[in-house]
Order: sequence, then structure tokens, then C-alpha cells
Amino acid sequence: MLLVVLLCADCSGPGSVETFADLQAGAGDVPADDVEAVGKLLQAAGVAPEQFKVLAARGGSLAKAPNGFLIDSGHIAAIKLSGTKLASMADLTPLKHLKGLSLAGNRIEQVSGLENAGGLVSLDLSKNRLTSVEGLDACKSLSGLKLSHNRLQTTKGLAAAPALRTLMLDDNLLAELPELAGHAQLVTLELSKNKLTSLEGVRS
Repeated sequence: MLLVVLLCADCSGPGSVETFADLQAGAGDVPADDVEAVGKLLQAAGVAPEQFKVLAARGGSLAKAPNGFLIDSGHIAAIKLSGTKLASMADLTPLKHLKGLSLAGNRIEQVSGLENAGGLVSLDLSKNRLTSVEGLDACKSLSGLKLSHNRLQTTKGLAAAPALRTLMLDDNLLAELPELAGHAQLVTLELSKNKLTSLEGVRS
């Protein structure tokens, strides 16, 4: 299971932030670039800002949380936006402090917008329409990646994320695994419901 622990030093911050609409109104002391980037994501997903709430839980997990966002140290630190009409990851480059991102159950066809996501630890893109995973070049700290229930025919691009410990690739169209041999830290790998005839390329 892909988890990101919700540890928040200032979940609400100045101005008592409860929804994303509060941030757009100037509460929370969050950088304007952060607010603009998430605002565009919500617009593309068809989600109203006042319905997108702060994830104030402590010690919980993003996997079990409702749709919402987490603020830590004055920046957007985590986003969960699942089960919407979102077709693109849009431009998330302003979110340089993002640790967790869950966009499961949408209509995303391509990984994008993560050029500044060097601190991203957890990424859930399961139940989308991905055919490849290229676009992770900056994600050197990524330890959990969930890509279940997509249309992946290749693992090309995974070599860009060497710190992976959990990788979920079940229910795809994979016939081979050429880019997994170098993941020395990989502990959990799910490959069921693919077209694999060999596990060559997976370290023992």
C-alpha cells in the first residue's frame, strides 16, 4: 500500500485556513505561486475551491484521506485529488516542497509537471490512462510509486527514480521489465495482471 504520513507543523496556518478558497482569499501565508498552481489543477479537475479542504489529520495517510491538501512550513506539502475528470497533471513546477501527490482515478495520459519535484516521496497515479512513465527525471527522492490499473506497455522512465522502495505495476500491459534492475532499494513490487512471460530485469 502506498502511504505518505501526514505530519503537519502548521496545517491551518495564519488566517484559519479550512478550504482552498481561504488560501485564494489570502489566508494561510502560502506563496502565490503554490496557490496558483493548485488552483489551475482544481479548475482542470472541475473541483470547486471551497470543496477542497485542508488535510489536518496527524499521523494518518494520504491513501486513506479524502480529497484535499496539506500545508507544512508555509507551503503546499501534499495533494490528494482522486476520482475527478482531470486529464492532465498541468504545471506543478511551482510546488517545490511537495512530498505527497495522489491523482488516482482520473483520466491522466502522461506524467508531467514534476520538473521541480525533487522532494516528492509518494506518488499515486493508479487508475488513469498512462501508457508510459517518462517525466520522473527530477524525482530522485521518490520512494513510493503506484501505477496500478493503467495502460503501461513499458517501464521506460523508471530508472529516473532510483530511490523506489514500493512500486505497484499490477493490471497493466507490460510484457518486459527492462528498467528495474538498477533499483537496489526496491522492497515491494506488484506485477500481477500483466503480459509478462519472464521476470528478467528484476533484481533477485
